[in-house]
Amino acid sequence: MLAWLLAQTPSFTPDAGGLPGASALANLVQGLAYVGLLACGAGIILGAGMWGIGASSNPYQVMNGKRTIILSALGAAIIGMSTFLVRWAFGLGSGVS
Repeated sequence: MLAWLLAQTPSFTPDAGGLPGASALANLVQGLAYVGLLACGAGIILGAGMWGIGASSNPYQVMNGKRTIILSALGAAIIGMSTFLVRWAFGLGSGVS
């Protein structure tokens, strides 16, 4: 049964031309990535402020500031890797036979 199903599976190649409004969707995703990067930049600035203010009085504030900086930088890295990650996962899934 499984061999028959695999033999009947059509090939799949993504094509933006096959979907009306594909360019608008691509622009929407790029805009969301831009907003995400702005949020990560704001997080780094806020984290640095928390770290600086807490340095004189509150060690927990310092820890929260450092964590905010690290998580914001990690978020920006993931946004930057998003195209690679999607292509890698698609290639991984396409190679299953």
